[in-house]
Amino acid sequence: MLARELQLREVPTVRQFQIRFEYKGVTFAEFLRLDFYIDDCLLLELKAVERVLPIHKAQLFSYMKLLKAPVGLLINFHETTLKDGIHRLILPGIQTEGYPATFDETEGSGEVSEQKKTKATENRE
Repeated sequence: MLARELQLREVPTVRQFQIRFEYKGVTFAEFLRLDFYIDDCLLLELKAVERVLPIHKAQLFSYMKLLKAPVGLLINFHETTLKDGIHRLILPGIQTEGYPATFDETEGSGEVSEQKKTKATENRE
């Protein structure tokens, strides 16, 4: 339902990326499935768990570093009051305005290209 609401409001959202990374001389291309990556700056991770564990925040933070997403929200819907289930994470040193998402294969940085984002968005629609 959230995906549909974002689509109706024409909010640029991506839910899947293909990333490349190098490990011990071998380059891998894997899909990274996200709950929501909004407008190249906000990463949403949605949960419905009894309590948020450090591993949940570590997962979100890892995705943020991989995508260079400056802000992440971990939202746990298993709370009596929704505001009690919202955890905000900030990735230090990342600019939010005019941030170009590029992929440098030579460095194996794991950044995502605009072309891949566009393709993922087109596939979603």
